[in-house]
Amino acid sequence: MSVFRFLNEGRHGRVPSFAPVEIGTTREGARILLSFDQLQRHVQLIGLSGRGKSRAIEYLLRQFLLNRVGFTLIDPHGDIYEALIHWLTRQTPRFIADRAIHLLDPADLRWRFAYNPLRIPEDTPPELRNAAVMDRVEALMAAVSQVMGGEDTASMPLYQRTFSTVLYTLAERGLTLYESMRILPATEEAFRTYITHRLPDPVAEQTWREMQAWSMKQFTDFMSSLYSRMHRMMRHPFIRQIFGQTVDTLDVRGVMDRGEFVLANFQDRLGFPRANADLLARVLMSDYTQMALSRAANTSRPHFLIIDECYRYLTTDIETILEQYLHPGNVLIWSGEDDPKDTLLPRLIAMGADVSRVYFIDGTRIDGKAEPFDPARDMPA
Repeated sequence: MSVFRFLNEGRHGRVPSFAPVEIGTTREGARILLSFDQLQRHVQLIGLSGRGKSRAIEYLLRQFLLNRVGFTLIDPHGDIYEALIHWLTRQTPRFIADRAIHLLDPADLRWRFAYNPLRIPEDTPPELRNAAVMDRVEALMAAVSQVMGGEDTASMPLYQRTFSTVLYTLAERGLTLYESMRILPATEEAFRTYITHRLPDPVAEQTWREMQAWSMKQFTDFMSSLYSRMHRMMRHPFIRQIFGQTVDTLDVRGVMDRGEFVLANFQDRLGFPRANADLLARVLMSDYTQMALSRAANTSRPHFLIIDECYRYLTTDIETILEQYLHPGNVLIWSGEDDPKDTLLPRLIAMGADVSRVYFIDGTRIDGKAEPFDPARDMPA
């Protein structure tokens, strides 16, 4: 699990003060708290399966909900998602009404959420719109390419140029990824001519003029690979219904600015295979990265991105965020070893760690008796 910090100026109403997150008590009974300064340095929770990581995340997010600290959860298994939904059902109607909570469960047959990753925020200044479209296209192209085959588009300049031009055109015209199935076939020349007329970007216009000059065979031969990739993605009805809408779509920037909550259940299920789940998660993370980088630096409203099994979705965008905002922090370790000071601590010293920043949870007390700490059992319900 990882927590990435994204901030924005609090211009959308009163910004609640950040309440520290309690994670336990010392042997003397003093509360152990995670402050905002500690959380904003990024938090990574590492441990073996079944040792309480998901329970710890759930407990953290409950406190965020209680304290009105906005967050987005990306859960590849659905366990944390379901646990939080169950906890929310036990809260009062006023509690629910006082918080904007978005539930994203793509495989739920009862409803579909709408999400257009090519959407450009409406408050984008006109002089910056073209640059915003370009940034969005580059990030989306990287996310889609990684899931659809892991291609390094930088090593395929013509493919990169064509793919980015297609995505740019769709974004500039306010369309969606689903319309790529209309713009790519060689037989849709009339539609392409109409949609590409007088594009704001002269490079994109020139690229389309060159492609329109190709013969039918040249166009088909080159575009067939890109069309096949998009077809493989859009053939699933869940993906079409999510990506193919432009009204009432998830507004990532708005979610962050307003301090709202997003719970995303990306568990693979019948009709929603792992490839689709990973695609949605990567595209959503790419969107969060771009929106985070566009927010004002003098900020006061936090938004946290919590990712279970973060390694599934790491991209160059996320690496950039981590490198840009990474600062030395403290380390809190719980371990099932008999005495971490005889095992883990010597290893840390041998690796050159600053052990003054390392703290161990070495147990808990049950009925006055010291017992090994088990987060699955000892985190409050």
